[in-house]
Amino acid sequence: FAKILLAVFLPFFSDEAYYWVWSHNLKLSYFDHPPFISWLFWLGHPLENIKFAARIPAILMGHFTIWIWCAYIAKEFASSDKRKLFWILSLHTLVGFGSLVANPDIPFLFFWSLSVLFYQLSLEKFNSKLWPILLGVSLGLGFSSKYLLALFAPIAIIHLLITGKWKSLRWQHLLLPVTFGAIFSLPVWIWNFSTDWASFKFQVDHGLGKPWKPQWTGDFLLGTVLLLFPPFIYLFIMNKVYRQLQNFNVLLFLILITFFIYTTTGGDTELNWPLALYPSFFLAIIPYLKTKKVYLSFISFFGILGTSLIAFALFNPTKTIHPRITEGALYKKIFLQSQAYSPLYTSTYQAASYFWFLSKVPQYKLRFSSRPDEFDTMDGSQPRQELFYFLKEKYQTIPTQHLDSYTFEKVQDLDHNFEVYKALKK
Repeated sequence: FAKILLAVFLPFFSDEAYYWVWSHNLKLSYFDHPPFISWLFWLGHPLENIKFAARIPAILMGHFTIWIWCAYIAKEFASSDKRKLFWILSLHTLVGFGSLVANPDIPFLFFWSLSVLFYQLSLEKFNSKLWPILLGVSLGLGFSSKYLLALFAPIAIIHLLITGKWKSLRWQHLLLPVTFGAIFSLPVWIWNFSTDWASFKFQVDHGLGKPWKPQWTGDFLLGTVLLLFPPFIYLFIMNKVYRQLQNFNVLLFLILITFFIYTTTGGDTELNWPLALYPSFFLAIIPYLKTKKVYLSFISFFGILGTSLIAFALFNPTKTIHPRITEGALYKKIFLQSQAYSPLYTSTYQAASYFWFLSKVPQYKLRFSSRPDEFDTMDGSQPRQELFYFLKEKYQTIPTQHLDSYTFEKVQDLDHNFEVYKALKK
């Protein structure tokens, strides 16, 4: 209930407005990500005129993820350990507080968690066809949430090889997950096939293939150590938990952390990308929290951190430790200042999406004015009027090479280095 209340009043982040726009343009999939987050916002349409309540379906799914881990995956744990796991997950910056922001990570982690559960049940209840089927369904829907779900299959194969359980596999353990996974991820495959695999290509180029910068690895390691919590890492190492390779969650954590450290050699890996490793890591170290001191230090640190970030976003709209935290207030201010100009195109999907959400009237990014995104696939992003206006930040350029039939003239400077140009057909 606390999350739902916060969800109503916490301003959208710009990416949330972007996914909200998707929900008003439902497609099999999208350029930047698979479609599931748009389906969650579509479920929130009846609530979208109540401030920011359209994100509530996603908030509920994020909290159900914690329930899956505490009630089912940790079923062998004592009730006191389950309570610890609940508060650790609930207060963690990415898993708990992070689920207040409706983005593809929420359905991704939900279906990843279900996949962990159904994989374990498939091995425990070896003769049942139900769990392999549900595993395939969760894998397919997870892949329809975020492509990183594809990492689950090789990790499961490695686990089967290490434990020797691959020798006992039956046809249903392979065929059923593959079949149902393919069926429930069909929208993604159909859309990508029809667009020459545009989304897959974008994600590969977006995350990898760049010359290595040591700062990428350093920043990622520092941020990940803080999010794993150094005293927990100490427990993980001193108790030699890393040797428990037959424990699926330990193996999952070790493979994922190794994989994402490797990705820093080809791009700037964002801290939320390895989101799936955190619940498994916390589950693995719970039995070693023998004293309350370490546990309470985690609760205190992440509780204060998360509460502070929420407070900044709610009550400090002009000055903050990071501009992303209060970008909703910024875009609202610029939106009000630019109301005199119509039709108005923006230079980024963030501004276009937020303006669309605030006005509930379609607003578009000017095609080719920034990196490719879903707006570039919309007809509305290509101006055909004799006169239009263009909003951009001062450091951004005007895509005149794609609009050589127009002349551009600056008409106003706005706050926060935004400016408006008038475009008139020659």
